[in-house]
Amino acid sequence: MSEGTAEGIPVRWTTATTAGEELDRREVTVADRDAVVIERRSEGEALLPEGEESYTYIVDLDGSILVAATSSVGDTDHDRDQEILDRMMETLTVDLEG
Repeated sequence: MSEGTAEGIPVRWTTATTAGEELDRREVTVADRDAVVIERRSEGEALLPEGEESYTYIVDLDGSILVAATSSVGDTDHDRDQEILDRMMETLTVDLEG
């Protein structure tokens, strides 16, 4: 595990989140919390085979993080899966007290 920041959000992540060519990075808000969306193409260094794409949300939870991701591995519609993940994150609620 390595430590770092994602657009100012302190995070600890596995190389699966940080390995490969970064295609896009956007700051977003998820459930009124700071977050980033990172799109990557794998270079085969971590969990994904070379050339596969990943789409990952990293959400700041006040000292913890939430990671939600999808990838193009297997028989899947990656664009559709990204849209589904986007809708999931748009409707997410976070209750750290409950």
